[in-house]
Amino acid sequence: MIKKYEGTPLVSVGIVGAESITFTLNGYGASSGAHTATIRNGLIQYDGKAHMRLCFKPQSPTDSFSLEDVVIGVNFHWQRLETQTFRGSLRLLADGGKIWAINDLPVEDYLESVISSEMSAQSSLPLLMAHAVISRSWLMSQIDGKSSPNTQETHGDAFIRWYDHTDHTLFDVCADDHCQR
Repeated sequence: MIKKYEGTPLVSVGIVGAESITFTLNGYGASSGAHTATIRNGLIQYDGKAHMRLCFKPQSPTDSFSLEDVVIGVNFHWQRLETQTFRGSLRLLADGGKIWAINDLPVEDYLESVISSEMSAQSSLPLLMAHAVISRSWLMSQIDGKSSPNTQETHGDAFIRWYDHTDHTLFDVCADDHCQR
């Protein structure tokens, strides 16, 4: 089934899950600056208060946020921590004893970032266009697949639930390599 969208579809990208997250809001009005959130008793401790979730929305298109200690290349020989910068909204969720940093942004902005990081600037225009179509199709299937009604079968007192190997429950896709295959 094809899902119809009013306006631009959004994607939620899981960036990192940790007991403590340090981030910098570049813009974002009065919240601008460096911040740290920690998890305690299953809640996010931020600015002297406990929260289940926080959301920082950009005030202008040039606003961005930076996350420290983002793991790239998980379980690869080149795994390392980096500070990475993103556009869009930063959402922090408490789940499973961790804070999850999630980037909510328009699908087209996400694709611009993915394609520019995966393809050479010297690639031919037809190759870049093909990559954009494939990437958009895959991404929309991940977003739309969350609402697929036929993911569970009941057998007596038991049930079987089918998951895609990249299904996530808190976000549509993640920044890890397994969501790019």
